[in-house]
Amino acid sequence: MNVLPTARYAAMVALVALTIGLARAQVAIWAGSADWSSAANWSSNPTVPGSSSSVQIATGTANVSDTRTVNVLTLSGGGIGGSGTLTTAGAFNWSSGDLNGGSVLNANGGGTLSSASSKNLYSHTL
Repeated sequence: MNVLPTARYAAMVALVALTIGLARAQVAIWAGSADWSSAANWSSNPTVPGSSSSVQIATGTANVSDTRTVNVLTLSGGGIGGSGTLTTAGAFNWSSGDLNGGSVLNANGGGTLSSASSKNLYSHTL
C-alpha cells in the first residue's frame, strides 16, 4: 500500500480548509462617529462587521444600539458607546480610548490592556 498519496491528499485537504478559514476572516476599520450599524463608517462597506470580523477602532465613536458579535476587537483610540451589547468571541485588545454610555462589552476571548495611554470607562460594563 502506498502511503504517499494518502498523505498528500490529507495535506491538500488541510490547506484548502485553512484557505477557506482565512478567506472568511474580515478586517473592518472604523472611521467616524455614528451607530455601529452604519456601513458607510466601516472599511468593509457595504457590510457591517460580524462574528468572523477582526474590528479596529482608532478614531471616532462607534455607538452600539443593539446586540453585536465580532471575533477580535482592538480599541486603540476613539471609543465605543451606546446602549447595546458587544461581544467578542476572541480577544479584546485595549491600548487607548473610551468605553462610554450604558453599553455592555463581553470579552469572551479574554482581554489585554496595553500601553501607558489613557483608557476611560464611563457608565459601561466590561
